[in-house]
Amino acid sequence: MNAAELLKFRSVSKRFRLQSGTVDALNNVDMTVSAGEFVALSGPSGSGKTTLLMLAALLDRPSAGNIVFDGRETSSLSEIERSALRARSIGMIFQNYYLLPRRTVLQNVLFRFRYLPNPPQEPRATALQALDMVGLRGFADRPAGLLSGGEMQRVAIARAIAVGPKLLAADEPTGNLDADAARAVMECLARLKALGTAILLVTHNDALLCYAQRCLRCHHGTLEDRG
Repeated sequence: MNAAELLKFRSVSKRFRLQSGTVDALNNVDMTVSAGEFVALSGPSGSGKTTLLMLAALLDRPSAGNIVFDGRETSSLSEIERSALRARSIGMIFQNYYLLPRRTVLQNVLFRFRYLPNPPQEPRATALQALDMVGLRGFADRPAGLLSGGEMQRVAIARAIAVGPKLLAADEPTGNLDADAARAVMECLARLKALGTAILLVTHNDALLCYAQRCLRCHHGTLEDRG
């Protein structure tokens, strides 16, 4: 694995067993994401892109093949080891924000530190710095339930990046947003990339692909590099 390579899939397949039979969600996929790179995954529903993202974020294991993250072969790691690696090195954002609406914006970001074995010595200052990065420091004491959808998603980004992850995995983060809010979220992701965070974005919206350095397209469980 090259020094610049953060994430590498080697002949990765994922198979799901259903009552109706076996479904091959991914079939012999190779993929590399470099440190600090912005990569977008596109493709129709059911093409395997969300499955690929869950594997990249170490939230699932492949049925075959190997995934190397930050120089570590993950297939041999225990669930505790995988959870520890994910907690300190990977941030996740989703289409739904998963905020606690009655808690403040700052409290929602601070919640991220509960999963760290070694939380920061000054968690409040670290959380406020993350809010600074998404332009919401002035909203720290506001209940999250009073925010707009775009603001909620930016809080979710702040929560994900508060631990300083090497990879930010984003699953349709603009799916519930209007065009202006989606643009604000994507510009936020672009700033994070400029600061050295690798971004792996799943989207069905081709208009967002211009933010990425490289675009991959999922099709029936395979992966095509569109450059």
